[in-house]
Amino acid sequence: MNESTRQVVQQLSPAQRDAFDSRYEDKKKDPTTAFLLCLFTGGIGGHEFYLESGKGIIFLVGGILTGTIVTGIIAIIQLFSIQKRVKGDNDVIACKILQGIRDKQPIGLISAGNLTGVEADLSKLQELRDSGTISEDEFQQLRKKTLGL
Repeated sequence: MNESTRQVVQQLSPAQRDAFDSRYEDKKKDPTTAFLLCLFTGGIGGHEFYLESGKGIIFLVGGILTGTIVTGIIAIIQLFSIQKRVKGDNDVIACKILQGIRDKQPIGLISAGNLTGVEADLSKLQELRDSGTISEDEFQQLRKKTLGL
């Protein structure tokens, strides 16, 4: 995680920091794991599947069609930049989690009598859950709070 993101995390309340740490640990990728996967399974895209970048299937199909020659060469080239790429991806993950923590603050503050506000809150909650910013349990708790249950 870069220094500016680290500073923002330090400014969070203890509860927010715990939520951030929990989500970040679940989502972040290990640069060493990505490197080793690229080294040993790069020709079939093992590292791309690990990074969830959507390129894994392209590498797999390309490896099958070319006998892993082309994808193997690409993977060898990627070995030199994969750790930097993973660190950048982890920074993006951290920023998305931080944004979700900030966005989560107003949820549930609109009274249950305001149908438009409740619908907006529920929609926002679903977006946060779908993006992985909040867990299913957090979604259910905040949903109940928003609905006044």
